[in-house]
Amino acid sequence: ASEARVWWERALSHEPGAAEAHANLGTAAAVTGNWESAEWHYTQAVSIQPYYFLGWLQLAQVHQAQNDMIAAISAFTHALELQPDHPQALFGLARCYQAAGQRREAETTWIRYLAVATGNDGEAVFIEEARRALETLSRPDESADTGGPGGQPSECIP
Repeated sequence: ASEARVWWERALSHEPGAAEAHANLGTAAAVTGNWESAEWHYTQAVSIQPYYFLGWLQLAQVHQAQNDMIAAISAFTHALELQPDHPQALFGLARCYQAAGQRREAETTWIRYLAVATGNDGEAVFIEEARRALETLSRPDESADTGGPGGQPSECIP
């Protein structure tokens, strides 16, 4: 991983405006839990290339990992403007809305996620979580966190 990081740093020194290099350095930082560096690199990537879907998605996930739901919701919204039916972005946005206590938005987004993800075998575990989340939202005064797969407390990153 550090060898790849060095390669991307070199690439960035030759071409400072390389959004992909920033995104890859953001990923290298996120893998090690260096959220500040990851956030900075992903922010650079989407500043350089505003239509960079993966940059917005990864920036949103970094904000989630830091429990900054407002920033995560904003970044997921940007990502979904570029790819409106992306399951991972919809799932993450729904989780953030629910964690932020925005029940109506969470419910709408979970329903949208289920419409997109149903039938996709790779989404099976996440579909179950979405269904549990909708059940929780239909009950008054329930906690925003539905628990992750296996009933464990969930983190925001899918």
